[in-house]
Amino acid sequence: MKITPSKFYTFSLILLLLHLYYFSLSAQPTFLFLTDTAQKSSNLFINSLDKQFNIYRLTNYFALSKKIFDGEFTLKNDYNGFLIKTNENAIRDIENFNLQYFQPIRENLKIFLSADYSLNSDSKSIGLNQAERMKSDLGFELDNPKYFQLSTAIGIERNKQVTIVNYGPQITISLKNLNLKFSDFNFSGLLFSENSYLNQGKRNSDFIAQAKLLGNFEANNSFELNLNYGRNQRDYIAFPPTLNDLFERRIENRINPMFSIAYNLFDSLFVQFNGNVNSYQIRKSYNYLIITNPQTAIERTLSEQIFDFTLRFDYRSKSIFPSIGINLFYRNEENILNKKFQIDEQSFNQLALIESQKNNYQSRFNLFSFFQWEIDTKNKFAFSGNIGILRYDTPSEFNDDDRDELNFLFNFTYSLKFSKLLKVRSELEFQANHLVFIKASKSSLNNWNRILRLSLSPEYTSEYFRYVPTFEIISNYVSYDFEFKSTSIQSYAFRQFIYRDTLLINLTRKFFLSGYMIYKYSERGLLFWNDFAMTKETEIFELFLRELFNYRIGRQNTAGIGLRIYNIKQESKGGLNLQNQYTFYSISPETEIKIFLSNNNVIFLQGWYELKFGDYKLIGETPNLLVTLNIFF
Repeated sequence: MKITPSKFYTFSLILLLLHLYYFSLSAQPTFLFLTDTAQKSSNLFINSLDKQFNIYRLTNYFALSKKIFDGEFTLKNDYNGFLIKTNENAIRDIENFNLQYFQPIRENLKIFLSADYSLNSDSKSIGLNQAERMKSDLGFELDNPKYFQLSTAIGIERNKQVTIVNYGPQITISLKNLNLKFSDFNFSGLLFSENSYLNQGKRNSDFIAQAKLLGNFEANNSFELNLNYGRNQRDYIAFPPTLNDLFERRIENRINPMFSIAYNLFDSLFVQFNGNVNSYQIRKSYNYLIITNPQTAIERTLSEQIFDFTLRFDYRSKSIFPSIGINLFYRNEENILNKKFQIDEQSFNQLALIESQKNNYQSRFNLFSFFQWEIDTKNKFAFSGNIGILRYDTPSEFNDDDRDELNFLFNFTYSLKFSKLLKVRSELEFQANHLVFIKASKSSLNNWNRILRLSLSPEYTSEYFRYVPTFEIISNYVSYDFEFKSTSIQSYAFRQFIYRDTLLINLTRKFFLSGYMIYKYSERGLLFWNDFAMTKETEIFELFLRELFNYRIGRQNTAGIGLRIYNIKQESKGGLNLQNQYTFYSISPETEIKIFLSNNNVIFLQGWYELKFGDYKLIGETPNLLVTLNIFF
């Protein structure tokens, strides 16, 4: 699918006719499936075209909801297109199209028709991701607003990967909005089952079960228990895609119980406990054996278990809010091979050995705290801290990634309000990480990484003037434990000063100036931690400046014209003659227009023409454009 203006601006009704026409050519009806498209308001059109350098992106969302006769008609189309223009253009299209019609036939009983089309196409892939899916269904929905919503449907699904087409019948059963209340507890749940029986022995199926028990007792005392289970099966064509009847079956199982309890121990002291268990398994296998490909003879199983528990104590008063807690985390990953078809022992053992090297265990312990002190109405102080230990183990003797990590993170912030116009915020943060590899083959990489960050941010705001500068210093020191034994590994330091600001000046009621600037100075060099000394090797200067002179048209509309400047320069220091020395800068005239057709209906246009210079010579010109249209109707 190519990205063309007609593709993006075609109304969804025309798209529907094209899809239906395509269905008629293939002589197979379609059946809608559940998509992950974000729920958005009905009756709207959102379109955005973004072009920066050689990257183009076009997004389009259309939604329409109308009453037809006594029924409810909805139409949605969600499209994202990407184009990277190089010598060999890369194009990707992602689209979800949905149509539904509900017709009441009795009280609380409806009949519905549904159709859906999805596309995921990527020109840079090897072909297996060039996929389309179409579904249509006819069903009934029984809706009891107080207790549940039950629906069932039958239909046909049609899938296409590259040039291979599969189709077959489908059955869907759904129980939603299950809600029961008894005593101090609320129970809610969901069940969803969808099964497609395709030709060539392929099958797609989804089963989802969710249950939630919530209890609210006295003030600030609550109990919550969640249980989520899901099973998904997909049959994908295998590489090379010229073998129509060869496919890989992927079955995923996930169970995720969660538990939470909050209790008010005393008037101002609260305790909360959260527990989360996640068990996940993926099984992959081929439907028949190819003698020349031993991968088709085995079944791969990935199992993962996660345990995550947090205990936290909070104290609340008029001016101080301390909190402290611990977190325990454990993760186990196991990869197993089993014989599905006949294979010689030597080939199987070699594959099993490679697979076993992926096995690993992780455990983490964290002690965290937070403290906030509202000294008065103008002064506030906050502290947060975290100390953690992570252990990563691999049972295979051929995997030498075993390591331990010790982490520290401390953050202090202080804010002071001098007046209604001026306030200042300061922040100090220290972070340290000690990485230790257990096995000797990687022990030379053991190191300490220490990061110190200090920032100061005053803010001045008045009716005619707003200025928010930020000064920040970052120092990053990496020192290796065995540096003195290995000349190939050297400790290094990275230090950076950052200044950024935003500026708004209301010159008159109609004219105002807006600007943004960020300046960075960075230096990198060899570190001698014992002497706390540094030899500079590289310096980098970077500046970005954007200034717009704006004019207000009416109450909300604005039009602006200005300039953006970008400059970066890298130099070698200490007598070194590095090949990565360079100077680059660009100057871009810019315009920005905002048009409010109403409070929600907006047209936004931003464009800048970039003149690029390298070593003070013009090396290129690039137009950039962003157009966004939001229409509610």
